Amino acid sequence: MDTLTSLFDEDIRPETQTISFPTIGECFTVESVNKQNQHISDAVSTILWGGATLLCNYMITVKDIFRHRPTLELGCGVGLPGILATKLGASFCCVSDSDDSPVFTELMEKNLHRNLHNISVAETSNQTTYTNCVFNKVVWNERTHLLPQLSSLFLQKPCSLCDESGQDPRQALDVVPKSLIVLCSDVIYYHTDVASLAHTIAFYLNKSKELTPPDEPKPVCIMCNLSARFAHAEEPFKEILESTGILLLRQWRADSDGVEAPEKKDDEVLTVYQSRYPYVFLEMSPT
Repeated sequence: MDTLTSLFDEDIRPETQTISFPTIGECFTVESVNKQNQHISDAVSTILWGGATLLCNYMITVKDIFRHRPTLELGCGVGLPGILATKLGASFCCVSDSDDSPVFTELMEKNLHRNLHNISVAETSNQTTYTNCVFNKVVWNERTHLLPQLSSLFLQKPCSLCDESGQDPRQALDVVPKSLIVLCSDVIYYHTDVASLAHTIAFYLNKSKELTPPDEPKPVCIMCNLSARFAHAEEPFKEILESTGILLLRQWRADSDGVEAPEKKDDEVLTVYQSRYPYVFLEMSPT
């Protein structure tokens, strides 16, 4: 532990938060680091950001799209949207982040285990495996040949539970990631490598498109981000999506409760509008 981190050691210990979603009768308990300590090295991935909760609220309004579809969360943080997607009936969910430090993976393991009650945990050399939700390390990269293949993110390894014969009684579940849903919340920060993020989203959406029959739903990415952090990245982000065959289906703004903004009037001061509706949503899909 470096000197700066040690000074704040007591403050950056994970705290327990309970987030309720009464419309579906669910509440989730997650451990996260307080947002006040986001300046501490390695704390960002262990914070429950506002965009994650807001994305979850939107997911509930379109909850039927998750049934029997694989879901990939990029930059998952404490994993709340991925946990909700699993509860909403995703056939399989992979939550991913670039952070695979012991502190983060332990926190993620606790959050998944606590909230997904049909879990069995098994340790492998490179991932923690659950019955219908896994964590995998994914480092965004514009050199997409270096990204983990989509199929490897949705490979269910047998757990360590064995029957009396010493054999695992269940079969390994290999999910075909067709009609993929990609989730992103507060993934763009001021220093984010926007090109790597955009190329990663495009790579997984296009790979899933190759596996998706014409009569089944197209892969889609739903993203929610604090608009002040997205503003600097919006133009290059959209340019990369367009160049990689990804169509922006819809973009809208919402307030901190998820209430969608009306169309902005020409004479309305932009800063006032942004302060009222501080989050931006994007929905995108392969052409």
